[in-house]
Formats: sequence, C-alpha cells, structure tokens
Amino acid sequence: MRKKMRFGDVLVVHDLSRFGRNKDEIRNEWKKIIDEEIDIVVLNMPILDTRKYKELEGVGQLVSDLVFTLLSWMVEEERNRIRTAQEEGIRIAKIKGKYKGGKKKYHANARGKDKVIYDEVVRLLSKKESVMDIHRKTGLSRNTIYAIKKDLN
Repeated sequence: MRKKMRFGDVLVVHDLSRFGRNKDEIRNEWKKIIDEEIDIVVLNMPILDTRKYKELEGVGQLVSDLVFTLLSWMVEEERNRIRTAQEEGIRIAKIKGKYKGGKKKYHANARGKDKVIYDEVVRLLSKKESVMDIHRKTGLSRNTIYAIKKDLN
C-alpha cells in the first residue's frame, strides 16, 4: 500500500495497532509515512489526525508526537495484556487436560490424500532433500515438514 501512496495522500486506518505489533514498529512505520508527507487519520483515536496540526507548526507537531507516543505505548501494553491472559488460559487448560493443540493431519496412520502427501514428505526427507525444496514440491508449510521430520527422529 505504501508504494502506491505519495505526497499529499491521506492514510485512514481504524486502529493504531495496524502499524505494528509494538510501539517501536508503530513508531517506525508512522515516521516513514510522515516523512513522505502523507497525512494519517486514526479513526478510533480522533486526536491522531495529522491534518489538524498543519497550521500549528511546532506546537501541533509536539502535541501530535506526545499523543502518538502515549497511545502507541497503550497499544503495546494492551497487546501484552492479551498475550499474558492467553498464556495463562492455555496453562490452566493444559493442567485440566483440556488443551491438546491441533490434531495432526499428516502422520504415519493418516488416510487417503493426507497419507500420500505424508509418504512423499518422508521419502523426500530420506533422500536428504531440503525442507524448502519439499515445501515447494508438496505445498506443505515448512513448519509441518519440520514436525514430520521431528516425529521421524
């Protein structure tokens, strides 16, 4: 999207978190866009509308920077809270025996097409093919191939 944007355009996003996963990523992406003189409007944070501060020169930029820094920190903290709560929930579910992860699709006892693909991965691994080459040939994710390789060992 950024490649298509140019000087004078306005980028409208729903949430500040669309710019990155933590405050550094958000800040870096924001700065790149601002440096290209593209305005940014964050819909759920109306104070973050860079068009409002053009007439105010230095003061407007200061207000924008302060608000942006505070809000990007809040986004990162919220993300950390969500991650912590999720980890705690998974830990509790594992203790109760309710969390077992996803079921494996490709394994030695698979049936039909899944078994054919599994056997092909095993054959290619035994020929010492690289995981990337197997990925390209079978279309399976590299993580799935690594999991099959780990199960074989």
